[in-house]
Amino acid sequence: MKSRPHKISRRTLLKGVGVTMALPWLESIAVWGSRVASGTPASAPPRRFAALFMGNGISPPHWSARGAGADMQLSRSLEPLASLRPRLNVVSGLFNRHATGVGIHPGQTGNILSGAALQKGAVLRGGVSVDQVLAKHFEEETAQPSLVLGCEQPITGYHGNNFSIAYSSHIS
Repeated sequence: MKSRPHKISRRTLLKGVGVTMALPWLESIAVWGSRVASGTPASAPPRRFAALFMGNGISPPHWSARGAGADMQLSRSLEPLASLRPRLNVVSGLFNRHATGVGIHPGQTGNILSGAALQKGAVLRGGVSVDQVLAKHFEEETAQPSLVLGCEQPITGYHGNNFSIAYSSHIS
């Protein structure tokens, strides 16, 4: 019998990465989350916070809600969350003064979760983002207090307005 070197395809690797990224959320699923590893019932479901950034914008009428609780009226894009109405908060109408006048890329991403003024030049300053404040507050309740994902690699350099490009590749 010939021994073959162990090879793994790119597709198999990518599938595995997807499962690995999903693992922190598996405990949220009622069937699996109802018991902890020791077999004893869990006291409460884990708390989750998600912040999504849509770089190309949205149609505001499709991402809104009226009212609160079980009677909340959800827009077309939020309707799939209807079963979660009593536990859902939809925040709208916020304005970030520090995001204006600094260029669209750094101003629209670099301080979206902190609201802090950004600093020009090589030194980055954008404040502590709300997701990291929550991660610190709940760090004892979870094995992974924060999972920050992005869709582009951070690169070095500056925008024409002297703000670091690093502000454009992260919202947290």
